[in-house]
Amino acid sequence: MGVTSMILRASKLIRTDTTNSRTLRRLINRLRSVAKELEKKSDTVQLRKLEEIVVNFIDQYAETESSRSNSVTSQIAPELQQKRNKALIQTDAASPPEGHSEGMKSDISKDQVMLRSLLQSLDEMDPEALEEICGPAMDEPFTIGPATSCSNQRKGDTPISVAHLQSRVAHANIEERMVHFRKTSKKPAMVIDVPTMGADATGITGTYLVPLDSSIWTLTETITSTNGQLEISDIWSKTKDATQNRATASQIYFEWQDPNTKVMDIVNKNGYLGIERVERDGEYLVILVMIGEKEYGKPIGIPRIIGQPASVHFRDVFPEYKVSQVRLLQEGHDASDILFNKRVFRHHTNPIVVELCAETKILHRDKNSPSDSIVGMTMVTGEGGDLGLPH
Repeated sequence: MGVTSMILRASKLIRTDTTNSRTLRRLINRLRSVAKELEKKSDTVQLRKLEEIVVNFIDQYAETESSRSNSVTSQIAPELQQKRNKALIQTDAASPPEGHSEGMKSDISKDQVMLRSLLQSLDEMDPEALEEICGPAMDEPFTIGPATSCSNQRKGDTPISVAHLQSRVAHANIEERMVHFRKTSKKPAMVIDVPTMGADATGITGTYLVPLDSSIWTLTETITSTNGQLEISDIWSKTKDATQNRATASQIYFEWQDPNTKVMDIVNKNGYLGIERVERDGEYLVILVMIGEKEYGKPIGIPRIIGQPASVHFRDVFPEYKVSQVRLLQEGHDASDILFNKRVFRHHTNPIVVELCAETKILHRDKNSPSDSIVGMTMVTGEGGDLGLPH
């Protein structure tokens, strides 16, 4: 199938792995960067080696996923996180050049904190809500192993830390409480993924637990408390809407959500594709960015001065790319010569699509940027993606 196809297949694991999201995205980002450089140098030997590494990684994940049921508690089991984590670490170490990339340890730690926070939230919920979220698949076999037992650790497994043991105990408490309260009245809730806008497939996705009748304000409070952050997130819905996007075939449209809006009203809307968050000061709007077949939203500050034509402004925003088109999203008309300032474009809107040339220049970062030296070039390994796009 080729290494590029295999990496694309591996990237789809992000949809199923709810316990190692940061670490998995970083690994996929690294694999893409390595493959791109090896293809550029026509290094077929290393490309075959990399493809074998990726195939083995996918097989390891498939084996791990086959050991769980479809229940929420099975998907977020700490034992499952540890198995996935082991496959990620081994693949990272084997990828050329051999040796762990520096960001992996940090992302592994953040993923563990996120899982503990999610488990704690579940453990503190009313038992009725627990049943609504996790109960439907509880009759399926749970084969990860006893959540409070350490005796099944095998030689070579990752050592079990106190924090990991706490997660296992919390997980066991959740399952025990669900068993006791399965016949009680229910208070519906849901688990929802909220990625950071602009990060595309390599960004950070938080998984949050909110009641079904929650407002956007409740969701932002949950995000703030879960992540331990001071910034209050803006929430944007992502939908497919032909009335708002006549400029691209995807019809993707981002809409800022008032804090009083109900989360379920957004989720139930026709064309719903997801919810994304923005932490940004000042007045800004969201542009739809197109690079080849890839499209994503990016928040952009709105200048208060008269400013430059939109095409000139976006050349400064994307210096590594050629700006091939700037269009009004709703009308589909060319917007290259329209002045980009707050008189023309309003705060909290999604009025523009910017198409960038697919051919990119080699990206150079300053000497303080985190990077790995890969086959004679500098490869950015941060969470912003293999093309150095938004963080």
